[in-house]
Amino acid sequence: MIERFVTVGAYCLLRSCTIEPECIIGQYSILMEGSLVETHSILEAGSVLPPGRRIPSGELWAGNPARFVRKLTHEETLEIPKLAVAINDLSKEYFNEYLP
Repeated sequence: MIERFVTVGAYCLLRSCTIEPECIIGQYSILMEGSLVETHSILEAGSVLPPGRRIPSGELWAGNPARFVRKLTHEETLEIPKLAVAINDLSKEYFNEYLP
């Protein structure tokens, strides 16, 4: 399940996981069965979240297997939904430019 304002990078593999609102999943990341990414969290590019693992709200995780790196600042959490909207707008521009 993927909630609102979530950015999922290219070439990610999502297997029976849950991503709560306002998260960023970096490109080439893998989320295994039963994993959970809570609100306002970031999983860095190329990371692997093992089965059943949970990323608590407001944290940055990275690595294989993914590990806690640091807490996100308030400013960083405010930028997450803005990024999702910007990427959505950009995709609409490309769609209109290249497809009939």
